[in-house]
Amino acid sequence: MVVRPMSAADQVNRAGGVPPAVQERNRAAVSVTSPALAEDPRYGWRPPTVLLATLLTLFAVVAVKVGWNPRPTLGDTWTGTTLLRQPHDLGWRLADAVSFCASGPGVVVLAVICAAWLAIARRELIGAIAVLAAPAVAGVVEIAMKSIIGRPRPLTAALSGESGDGFPSGHVAGYAALTVTLLVVFVLSPGLPPLLRRLWTAAVVSGIVLVMWSRVALGAHYASDTVGGALLGTAIGLCALPAVILLVGPLRARLQTLR
Repeated sequence: MVVRPMSAADQVNRAGGVPPAVQERNRAAVSVTSPALAEDPRYGWRPPTVLLATLLTLFAVVAVKVGWNPRPTLGDTWTGTTLLRQPHDLGWRLADAVSFCASGPGVVVLAVICAAWLAIARRELIGAIAVLAAPAVAGVVEIAMKSIIGRPRPLTAALSGESGDGFPSGHVAGYAALTVTLLVVFVLSPGLPPLLRRLWTAAVVSGIVLVMWSRVALGAHYASDTVGGALLGTAIGLCALPAVILLVGPLRARLQTLR
């Protein structure tokens, strides 16, 4: 009698007593995740502890300072005077276009497009979930922080029709969370040349700085509001992919074995 060796899936199902319905669901999940899930270095990556701790500490320091004394700092006053554009001139129009792209609807559209591409074209469901989750979490935290700190916007916010509390900047936080998550998903891709990694990183940093400039140029925020948004969004973006992996950890381990 010829004994057929058990496949990895059969071994897992026999050892764990996995019901047939769960077996089919796991196989379906494998079909929409990266084919090289087990070998992909992104799925064992964690954000650098020192960098993450530094970002969160700086955000906490800025938040406490702003909450304790909401008045603009000398840096806020100087940058507001220097960077503020006149309504409808070229600088204003550019800042308005950048700010529109980094607005809530703009970030949602970009996140949905990127997530759909990751899930359908690249078959990376985990990365797609992270891309959608990061700006959503940033938005929730940003709204909560604005409510807690209650810092008024500068008087120049009337020029662009902005209202509500100012710290941290929601535009910067959401955009930074999304683009940093994309940076983690793409820059850590296997086989990506070092030059492309540097170019991706430079592009993301430049984009965040550009959004920060646009919010101050329109008079919608103090510079410290945008700094808080950048720190918050970057920290969330660095944690998004590892957090999604952690939440689906048990399923991930089973999927790797079933592969």
